Amino acid sequence: MFFLRTRDAHRTIASALGCETTLVSSVFDWLPSPFASEPLMAQRTKKRYNDLFEVSVLVNRLLRKIDASDGDAIEHYLTAAGISISGLAKFYELTNQAGESIQQAPIMRSSKGGKNWAAYDIAQGVAQLFFRLDRRITFGHQDGEPTTEFGRSVQISIKAFALKANWREPARYAAKNTEFWPEF
Repeated sequence: MFFLRTRDAHRTIASALGCETTLVSSVFDWLPSPFASEPLMAQRTKKRYNDLFEVSVLVNRLLRKIDASDGDAIEHYLTAAGISISGLAKFYELTNQAGESIQQAPIMRSSKGGKNWAAYDIAQGVAQLFFRLDRRITFGHQDGEPTTEFGRSVQISIKAFALKANWREPARYAAKNTEFWPEF
């Protein structure tokens, strides 16, 4: 499903910009998936992170309790249940590392103020396309509509990904703050 939506969006953007779909795909493949950054998906990921964090904290407490106590009784019951202390320690290490990775993921960005980060990611992708196509990245609007090619392209791209987001702030942000990746 996501693949088909992405492929169709890439075709729409390529058509609007008059470039190859492969160029659009090569740029957007380096960005976080707009579908993964949608508010509902971000909410689900944050819940998974919180659940993982809670489990990691509980396992860490258990390991500290075992270490601080005599440990024989607890270790006996863990062994009877087929659980080793080294296995618990490894589980804690893995959940802690996973939690740190998730915390650094772009999807964990704050959505305060109603920001739809997917739209910002798309605007960043359009800016990268303009850079590769040697086009000027400018921003302007009148009566809520874009007055520059870049703004219109961001608006079209957000619609192509079927996001419910305004084009203006993401386009303004990308025009001012675009960091370009090296050519691949």
